[in-house]
Amino acid sequence: MRSRRWSRGASCLSDVEALTRQEALFGPGGGASDTTVLRALDELAAHLGTDGLPDGRWARMLAEVRARAWTQVTAGNRGRLPAVKVAGRPLTHPGIGDGEATPVTVIRVDATIIEAATVKEASVAGHYKHGIGWHPLTAWCTNTGDHLAVMQRPGNAGSFTAADHVKVLDAALAQIPAEHRSDLLVTIDGAGASHDVINHLTRWNTYREHGRRGRRVEYSIGWPVDERTRTGIERLPEQAWTARLTADGRPTPNQHVADLTGLLRHSKEGDLLAGWPADLRVIVSAPGAPPASRRRWARTPNGATARSPPTRSADNSSGWMPGTAPRPMSRTR
Repeated sequence: MRSRRWSRGASCLSDVEALTRQEALFGPGGGASDTTVLRALDELAAHLGTDGLPDGRWARMLAEVRARAWTQVTAGNRGRLPAVKVAGRPLTHPGIGDGEATPVTVIRVDATIIEAATVKEASVAGHYKHGIGWHPLTAWCTNTGDHLAVMQRPGNAGSFTAADHVKVLDAALAQIPAEHRSDLLVTIDGAGASHDVINHLTRWNTYREHGRRGRRVEYSIGWPVDERTRTGIERLPEQAWTARLTADGRPTPNQHVADLTGLLRHSKEGDLLAGWPADLRVIVSAPGAPPASRRRWARTPNGATARSPPTRSADNSSGWMPGTAPRPMSRTR
């Protein structure tokens, strides 16, 4: 009912009353009154925790409804979800034997800001953008555009709260029908760069232990530009860099990427990724000319040496945009 109301122009409860007269759309008596809608929302609220996530009963109900909806989505594609495009090609995993490649299910976790007009609600607080409101953490399925889970948080909730990310990830996974959970890619920005989050995703990855009965899980997560990362970038040779591709597979002008994992694992200072999963990889992206070209030493008048600073980017104050990923099992074809 709710989606039909919104499609007819209702965007808030005060609009609902006007729909009660639309008998052609809703039948005799028209649509439900605003009082009925409020009762339905109250019933829903009774099954939500203080963090906005549904209780077990409602989570199972929502998952069942989603499974039926996805059956309709996949009906014309031999039971497969629409594949997400990466570099212009479908992101799939090779089939077993001569089996057809299957699309990877992509889960995107990200926080957002919802502004509030006043602080009369106890959950309203100031946020990092210097306003007031809420800072919910959400999870979405990129293949279908489905909203899987949302954790309600005050505006001053931390961006790097690993416990919140883990809870939302588990809630999102429970909403994905079982037949679409075997191959997953989880994407999170730098807020997910913690041992707790990455170790949790590593535990999800049961393919090595259980084979075809297990689950393959990959992730793409932001990575901190700390001293070890900068040191590794300094040591990358020019030939290590390659063109960064757009979502449709075209090279991005003056954008380059490189795999930093080997230099961090086998640096002269030892394994700088000790304590992280063995299959973790660190990929860096840099704007401008290849970084090795920008690091050419120039003689200064007093005989000392100096180097040009890296080009800065609007995406990252340092200019570097690194990320993490496990060693890939998926492919684009």
